[in-house]
Amino acid sequence: MEQLSNFTTLKVGGPAQKIVHAHTEDELVEFVKAADKAGEKVLILGGGSNLLISDAGFAGTVIRVESKGNALDYDACSGGMIEVSAGEDWDKFVELTIEKGFADLESLSGIQELLGEHRFKILELTDMR
Repeated sequence: MEQLSNFTTLKVGGPAQKIVHAHTEDELVEFVKAADKAGEKVLILGGGSNLLISDAGFAGTVIRVESKGNALDYDACSGGMIEVSAGEDWDKFVELTIEKGFADLESLSGIQELLGEHRFKILELTDMR
């Protein structure tokens, strides 16, 4: 069994009964459905920051979110929206917003985390071009 300490920033956590890696949104949905059908507990795991796991581990299925990709929809009149997959690195996302000329997220650089367990949408970004 794989140690969950390998997936937390604090390097604590015992073994996972089962761990799977979701590289797409569809895989994430299928893994959750399969665990639910089997009656297993589910832990959805992103970057592992702000997370403490017992040395006893987790008796269930751990789904590691590793999806990648993003899409930018920008209009000069109405602003922009960036849709980013949950497995993307937060700091790289902040870099992307700076490269595209948007402001207000640069102060959040340095967070050791993935974007989260769900698709993340930022609805209002300030264009600095």
